[in-house]
Amino acid sequence: MPGRTPAPGFARSKIGVELRPGAVKEARNNRELTLAQLGGTSLTRSAIHRIETGRSKPSMKTLVLLAERTGKPISFFLPIPSQLAASQFELERLTAETRFDEVLKRGSQILEAGGLDGHPEALVHYWMGEANVRLIRPEPAIGHLDRALRLFDDHADPWMAAHALHMKSSALYLLDDPESQPAAEAALRLCRELSPAPPMLEARILNHLAAIAVNRQEWQQAIRLYDRALSAAEPLRDLRQLSLMYEGLGMASHHLGRLTQANEYFSKALSLYALQSDMASMSRAEVNLSELLIQAGQLEAAEEHLERSLRYCHEHGVDRRNRSYTTVNLARLRQRQGRMVEAESLARQTIELASEGGELLSLATALQVLAGLLVPGGHRQEADACYEEAVGTYRALGLVGRVRACLIEHAEQLDLQGRSREAKSRWRAAALAGAGPGESQGEKLIAFR
Repeated sequence: MPGRTPAPGFARSKIGVELRPGAVKEARNNRELTLAQLGGTSLTRSAIHRIETGRSKPSMKTLVLLAERTGKPISFFLPIPSQLAASQFELERLTAETRFDEVLKRGSQILEAGGLDGHPEALVHYWMGEANVRLIRPEPAIGHLDRALRLFDDHADPWMAAHALHMKSSALYLLDDPESQPAAEAALRLCRELSPAPPMLEARILNHLAAIAVNRQEWQQAIRLYDRALSAAEPLRDLRQLSLMYEGLGMASHHLGRLTQANEYFSKALSLYALQSDMASMSRAEVNLSELLIQAGQLEAAEEHLERSLRYCHEHGVDRRNRSYTTVNLARLRQRQGRMVEAESLARQTIELASEGGELLSLATALQVLAGLLVPGGHRQEADACYEEAVGTYRALGLVGRVRACLIEHAEQLDLQGRSREAKSRWRAAALAGAGPGESQGEKLIAFR
């Protein structure tokens, strides 16, 4: 398939692309790369040096390569010809510095000033969309990204369209929307049509698809996707992406019973998150490690990890999605420890937190946990209602394996209560539900950004 052309304004030229003086060296130093590391197998050290010193101009293909390896947008390297372009560059810079609230404030100011349309408007909407995704605000993110996608399409910019579609898929994922996967697959197809294909974008999309597979409990598929993502990302040494991949591999390995390997992956992820001071991800990784310890019967050690995760959430303003993930797992641990009152309180706390935030997966899992806690106390009606709501939510999310597991658990509880007719209907429903392709019947939450 012939490759797509780069965005307008970046036409190939025999004399190369004019760069902003010092931009390549600045980008290389920010990434702590040597000349040889930046050039890799594609460019020599002397070629990079000539570009950095302005003695030669790179082709568009080379510029794309430099942007990918330094993690900078193409516009970072280009001269700033106008106040408008300077504003767009400012949004990209603020995004790179993870100052997302400032991106939204500055982007709103640019849009409110008016006089903006076409491709420049698309870029502003894109950066505001990404900022909202990073801040776990998926609804406004989708509005901005849909507008950006329409404008990128109108102006034949497949490069930015691929980025915007990937980011929209992430926003849909945060809403537990099943359309996240088709959107990610479309972004991957578009990415692979670009010439040259951007390896880091491909790695990010594969990483996202792997996270979706983990969420669906398709462990073998997740491992295949993570392996492909690692192959794409490894030469670029993006710590954020590598962290997420190792965490995902740990989850998949855990559920396939490869506990030693899972522990190694989780430990790598935790170390990389610590290097980035990424408290939200460290919080999640602590929960993942706790599950391994619970499975090994080391409940006290598991409790330490969960308490540490909660501390990260409270002390560092970690988003509610991670807090609900931690509290529902702590409820499970308390149930395992026989501390039923605390377990019920934590399950109800998670239900409230997840309901407010629209976190359907956390909500369904907490409902299932609560149902199992209510039965021994004789609260049959409330338990039945919790099981039914959990099953309905799992079904809405397309998680067939979890639907079946929840129906089986409910049927077992009904059998123990002597309610054989009702139990029979649940067993029948579980049999009809089947299991999704490659799905485990275990449960696992994942927060992916």
